[in-house]
Amino acid sequence: MPIAVDALEKSLRDSQAFFTSPDLMRKWAKFALIIMLFTLFTGEGIGGGGGSFSFPSGSRTSQGYPSASPALPLSNTGTLSTSPGPEAAPQVPSIAGLASMVQSYNINWSAIMVYVLVAIVLLMLLGFLLSIVGHAAMFAGIRCIRENDVQLSWIRENLGKGLSVSLLKLAICIFELPFILMFFLAVAVFFMSLISPLMPSPVSGANPLAQIHSYLPFTNNAGTMLMFLAVGFVGLVFFFFINYFLKQFGYYLMATEGCGAIEALSRGIRLGLGNIVELLILFVVQIAIGFGLLMASAIVGLILAVPLLAAIIAIAAVAYASSFSIAVLAVLVIIGLCLLLVFSYVSALVYSPVYVFIFNYNLNVLEGFKAKSRGLQYDFSVPSPPQSSGGQGNYASQTQQPQTPIAPAKTAQGAAPRKPVKKPSRKK
Repeated sequence: MPIAVDALEKSLRDSQAFFTSPDLMRKWAKFALIIMLFTLFTGEGIGGGGGSFSFPSGSRTSQGYPSASPALPLSNTGTLSTSPGPEAAPQVPSIAGLASMVQSYNINWSAIMVYVLVAIVLLMLLGFLLSIVGHAAMFAGIRCIRENDVQLSWIRENLGKGLSVSLLKLAICIFELPFILMFFLAVAVFFMSLISPLMPSPVSGANPLAQIHSYLPFTNNAGTMLMFLAVGFVGLVFFFFINYFLKQFGYYLMATEGCGAIEALSRGIRLGLGNIVELLILFVVQIAIGFGLLMASAIVGLILAVPLLAAIIAIAAVAYASSFSIAVLAVLVIIGLCLLLVFSYVSALVYSPVYVFIFNYNLNVLEGFKAKSRGLQYDFSVPSPPQSSGGQGNYASQTQQPQTPIAPAKTAQGAAPRKPVKKPSRKK
C-alpha cells in the first residue's frame, strides 16, 4: 500500500494512545493552550480582529453643531415641502480631483508618513516576534505527540527553532512578493479591461483604467501584462511548493532531527521529489482528508459561533446605548479581547484531537518517505513508543532491518576455533 494510505491507520492508533493516559484532562488542557498559541500567532488557525467606529449622536445638533441633513425647500404657503427637488447627477471624483481636495487642507504629510512608517515597522516587528512564539509552540506540540506528554516549558526550549523558521518564512515572503504584485496587477488590469466597456461613462474625470494607464504606462501594453501574468503565476506555484515541502517535511525534520530550517527544507524537497508517485498519492489523500475535516470543522464552527455572535450583538447594543462613549468603548474592547481569547481557547480545546491526528500523520508519512529513500520498508503495524527529543528522531529504529547474528569463522578443519582455556596456577 502507498505510504499515505498506510499511515492513516497507524496515525489513528497513535492519536488514540495520546488520549488514553490517566491524566488526560491535564494533558488536553495544556495541549489546547499550545495549539491556541500556535494558531493565533502564526495565522494558520483560529484568529480574528475587528474595529470600532465612532459616530456623532443626534443630540449634538441641539448643542450648536450644524445639522448634516439637507435643507428642505419651502412651499408657497411657507410650510416645508416634502416633495424631492431635482435629482443631481452623480459625481464620480477622479484621483486628481481627490488629490487636489486633500491638498486644500493644511496637513503635515511628512510627519504623518513618519508616524505611519514607524507604526508599520513596529507592527511588523511585533508580528515577527509573535511568529517566533507561535512556531515554537508548534514544535512543542510535535514533541508532545512524540513523547506522549505535555509540558509548557517546551515552548521556551523551542524558541531557537521558531526563530529559524520565522526567518526562513520571512525570506520566502520577500522573494515571493514581486510575483504576487505582478500576478494580481495583471489580473486587475485584464478584469478592468473587460468590465470597462460595460460601465457607464463618468460625469467628470477619466475612468479608473485610464488613470491606471496614466500612472503606470506599461499596463497599456497587452504583451507586458501577459508576461506579468505568466511569470507571476509560475512564481506563485513555485513558492506554493516551497511552503508545502517546508510544512510537510521541513517542520518535522527539524522536530525529530534538530536540523536548521534551510537544511530541513532542502532535505524535505529531496525526500518529496525522490518519491514522485508517493508524493502525488499523498496530495490526493490529503485533499480527501482535508475535505472531510473541513466539513466537520464547519459544523463545529457553526455551533461555536452562536455564543460568539450573541456576545458581539450584546457588545454592539451596549455601545449604541452609551452613544459610543469613549470610556464605554474602551471597556468593551477589553471585554471583546477577553472573549476572543476564551473563544480561541475553547476552539483549540475542541480541535485538539484533529491536531493530534495531523501531527501523528505527518510524522508517520515522514518516516515512510525516509525509509523508502533508503530502500527500506517502514512497518506501520508497529506501535510508536514514546521517544525523547534526542537521537535521530521519532520511530527511527523501526526502519532498521533486524540483523542476523554472524557465526564465528571456521578453521581449515571445519570446526569453529575454541577459546583458549587458562589453566589455574598451582600454589606453591
